[in-house]
Amino acid sequence: PAPGRSSIWRLTLHVAYWKYTIRRHLVTAPIPRFSRSPANFPRVPARADDAAWQADRALLAQEHRLLNEAIESFDGKRLGRIPVAGKKWTFGEMLIGISEYLLDGGRKVAVVAGDEVLERLVEFHARFAVDDRALITVHFRDLVHATEQDQRTVRTLQARYVTVWVDELIREQPDHDRSTARATVQATFGLINSTPHSGALPRQQMLDILTRLALAALRSVPDSPA
Repeated sequence: PAPGRSSIWRLTLHVAYWKYTIRRHLVTAPIPRFSRSPANFPRVPARADDAAWQADRALLAQEHRLLNEAIESFDGKRLGRIPVAGKKWTFGEMLIGISEYLLDGGRKVAVVAGDEVLERLVEFHARFAVDDRALITVHFRDLVHATEQDQRTVRTLQARYVTVWVDELIREQPDHDRSTARATVQATFGLINSTPHSGALPRQQMLDILTRLALAALRSVPDSPA
């Protein structure tokens, strides 16, 4: 890596560590300490060969799977409580982070994707829907149990994320009015966010299907009446 930057390997361990940390806050039973040290940015193994790399990739995949399982079994009535292992945030505030992640990611795509913003937005959201489908389940099931303030925050963040898509759809198809564009985007989200019920295919095949269907839906709506 460049001076002062972390390697892909160390970033892999960093992500695995934080998936573990979030899971530790969500579950009620004690879980073993993370298998690597130090915290936050664990060290790359002294013998950094292919076998060690594959083992750490497997560690990341395992932590991702365990986090999804913890989210799927999470009791929404606990959203307003502060975790035993936490110091500041409620469960509801922690789960707001996914809306912030989507908004930040969508804005970054809009800045860097050039003439293919709509394609990159669809791909970005499809990856989220396939890789983190448990978060979609929790949102639909448990948001009603969050505090009113947390619910308002989520709705505000989601509305801003929708606006990123609406702005791009109108830029690409200027004959749409904002109401038509917004309805089109929200219907497309419904399609992409169907993965808790439709995600039985292999990952790449599911990504390809969602991307093709979502782009077709966005681009097949008739122009708004004059």
